[in-house]
Amino acid sequence: MMVQSYVDQGALPRNVIALVDRPADDITDNDDDETNAKSWTMSEVEIFRAAIATERLAACWLMSCYGMRRSEVLGVRWHRLDATALRVRRGRVAIGRETEEGLPKSRRSRRDLPPPADLEAALRALKTRQKAECLALGASWSDDRLIAVHENGSPVRPDWYSAEFQRIRQRTGLRRIPLKGLRNTSVSLMLASGIPVHIVAAWHGHDPAMSLSIYSDAHPRDLEAAAAALFGPDGARGPWQIGKF
Repeated sequence: MMVQSYVDQGALPRNVIALVDRPADDITDNDDDETNAKSWTMSEVEIFRAAIATERLAACWLMSCYGMRRSEVLGVRWHRLDATALRVRRGRVAIGRETEEGLPKSRRSRRDLPPPADLEAALRALKTRQKAECLALGASWSDDRLIAVHENGSPVRPDWYSAEFQRIRQRTGLRRIPLKGLRNTSVSLMLASGIPVHIVAAWHGHDPAMSLSIYSDAHPRDLEAAAAALFGPDGARGPWQIGKF
């Protein structure tokens, strides 16, 4: 260290850098601290999917489970959905206390997603329900309507959506992750399933390098499988450990 060199030479009376407190590490000593969790395992996300099956906005929660950003879920309108694709073209984000709608995060974010069967069914059910709600309120229906709205037709706010996610998660007893952890989970599980990274990236609307560097999360079973693939199931634990557990 240059400063310490000057101290050794007598040019400085002491190393002032040594007096500065070191910033706290991002990782705590408690390896089980659930606040460090970025994503869920397949079994955990399946528990969440079962929990939201009866929720009014089950379709929105499924869109989140399939890796769509919060802004995308809250910004999609019914006319962007047809029999073949859910077209992501707009997003709704919080700006202070206001919510603004605009273009998606990047050019890659503009994409057409073929909805899986469970999501397609949930969207169909939500549309039927919202039409009935409109009728009860005496309001006219329009396919330009946002998908993520409350019973009275008011748009769902980003902060409400994130808070509601935590309420549902807490009710199920699942580990705490942020809402964006569902997106992390989607990326990680797709990669773990062997889906090519460029396809994973195209589905989620970002660069392939982003899938690997930020969103991908290795779980214990992934690490076990990686070790087993290297030298076989016995070699994963080493010959000295076999039979000791």
